[in-house]
Amino acid sequence: MVVNDTICQGNTITIGNTYPNGVWYLWNTGATTVQITVSPTVSTTYTVAVLNDTMAVIARDTFNIMVAPKPNVWITGPAIICSGGTATLVAHGGLTYQWLTGTTNDTIIVAPTITTNYIVVGYSSNGCSDTANFVVTVQALPTIYTITGDTSYCAEQAGVLVGLNGSEADCSYKLYQNGIVISTINGTGYPLSFGYQPNGMYTIKGFKNNLGCEAQMNGTLHVTTLPLPQAAGVISGPSSVCQNAIVTYSTSAIQYATSYDWSIPTGATLVSGQGTTMITVNFGSATSGDVKVRGHNDCGDGPYSSLFITVNSAPNLTITATSTDICVGESVVLTANSNGNTFLWSNGLTTSSITVSPLTTSTYSVVVTGISGCSSTGNITIMVYPLPTISITTSASEICAGESVVLTANSNGNTFLWSNGLTTSSITVSPLTTSTYSVTVSGEGGCSSTGNITITVHPLTTVSLILNQDNFCTDVYSAIITGGYPSGGTYTGECVFNGNTVYPAASGTGTYTVTYTVTNSYGCSASATDLLTINPVPAVMFTNLTTGVYIDTPAFDLMSYVSPTGGMFSGPGMIGSFFYPAMAGSGTHMITYTYTHPITGCSATQIQYIPVGALGISETVINNITIFPNPTSNTLHLKDIDTKEIQTISIVNVLGKVVFTTETLTEAMEIDVSTYDNGMYIIRFTDADGLSRGKLFMKH
Repeated sequence: MVVNDTICQGNTITIGNTYPNGVWYLWNTGATTVQITVSPTVSTTYTVAVLNDTMAVIARDTFNIMVAPKPNVWITGPAIICSGGTATLVAHGGLTYQWLTGTTNDTIIVAPTITTNYIVVGYSSNGCSDTANFVVTVQALPTIYTITGDTSYCAEQAGVLVGLNGSEADCSYKLYQNGIVISTINGTGYPLSFGYQPNGMYTIKGFKNNLGCEAQMNGTLHVTTLPLPQAAGVISGPSSVCQNAIVTYSTSAIQYATSYDWSIPTGATLVSGQGTTMITVNFGSATSGDVKVRGHNDCGDGPYSSLFITVNSAPNLTITATSTDICVGESVVLTANSNGNTFLWSNGLTTSSITVSPLTTSTYSVVVTGISGCSSTGNITIMVYPLPTISITTSASEICAGESVVLTANSNGNTFLWSNGLTTSSITVSPLTTSTYSVTVSGEGGCSSTGNITITVHPLTTVSLILNQDNFCTDVYSAIITGGYPSGGTYTGECVFNGNTVYPAASGTGTYTVTYTVTNSYGCSASATDLLTINPVPAVMFTNLTTGVYIDTPAFDLMSYVSPTGGMFSGPGMIGSFFYPAMAGSGTHMITYTYTHPITGCSATQIQYIPVGALGISETVINNITIFPNPTSNTLHLKDIDTKEIQTISIVNVLGKVVFTTETLTEAMEIDVSTYDNGMYIIRFTDADGLSRGKLFMKH
């Protein structure tokens, strides 16, 4: 296979074909790869032999690579320009061009703001290209400084000093007078001076010394010669004035004057206008003299113009008042003390003394005129203070004897004086009878107002309380209490309910205060108190007997089984505090013990059941029987029961009620007592004759 191809000078190309059975590739360059990359400088032929795995040649390829020459491209143009300028760049050596800026012409005009590299690609007719670049350096313009110097000078001077407020060492600076260069100075890095210059229009330009880049400096200086001011003209204004008069004087504009210098008579005050064509003068206590004016500029003063002023004396004047601080409704006398002969007050009165009664703070003025026609004016201010407002309020205008009431003076004043001597805005009083209270309130300027209020006092009813019954026991459910005078009142207290009822059991023990209150027709209430005592019911105990009692048991004293002692016993077999079993007979007997407290009189009762057994079952038989556990909660165990002598076993509670009985006996038994109420029980053993003995056990 023969392949013909063309490349541009300096370029590379990859050649070679792949064969399915090719194993070895032998190039005339010595390479053994399938493809090779070459960059010939002249037209060159490359060959390759392709061998299979048996080393047999299966193909031969020839590549004829033609090398086309590339163009030689270059750029011409200015290498340095001034900031703000342009450069024309021209490309050479190619047929067509492509600038990096996008332009396809051979020539471009550029205006870079900084140093810039411009690149162009030039193409020949065979399509080969070459690249060229060109750097344009941007030279900065001179720094802008400002021209300095005055705009005018006096005739006797040489001119004004013209300069520049800064410079650069690599620049030169030219001074132009009316557009013509008159001086050139090299920069120093500091301000420059071009010396004294006469009348004219001045500007300055700066030039970079290496390239000539120029910049106009800031400002234009117009220099002129300044003459002295001309003579002042006529002064306008009155030539005869009064002392204390305020008068205006003026003159026309003075040629070449930039300001005006005035002088006035001794004792007068120049109020305003110095430096201008018009002044205002206060003649105060001045004497006669000249008012003068002259023009002034930077070169000096012009000649004066003057006007003689005759100053007439004004009458003296002072104003006095009988008081400068008054309250609304008061009067004050004002007096104008003066050597003048006519008076005119601001309220139209024409006497030297007047009486005024202002309602608010007011200023009064008076004009006093003397024989020369001159007048003096004075004024005085009278401070008028308002009377403080006042209203008295009270927490109650009618009270009962013994009660208090708060009186409050509502006012914008700041000090208070009550008729009872107190000095606060609010006071608390407790009058015994109907009384009137007054208060004086003082405010700003010491002005005062007075108000009063009457408090009506109603008498109380005389009340007493002696309880008809003042002791109760807690076993009393309720009771009505009496003893208050007069009738119709109400009883109150911690133990009192519904106005007159006590519930001792609910209130509990203690000494209570009972209050009896009677309210009269004015709604005034009076009270009296007494003490009521609720005493506890005695806590009485009657202990169970621990040994069996039989008909043949001797009488014994029950007082040792009770607490407290000293009470009364009642019931079968009782004589005093002794119980006689033989008298009571066999069976269970209820004995009642009643105890009454010797001081409070409160009583309590306790009962006890005493079982009395008949003779029959021997005591030995009973003692042999074992009962356990005792106390018990579920099962009661019995052991060693003599079933020959004992025929029946029964259980009796403390009320004498039989809760269990059986005639089916064995030597050892178990009785379920889990459902019994907690308390003391008697287990009774009965023989064939019906005689019995018992033992006690406790269920818990």
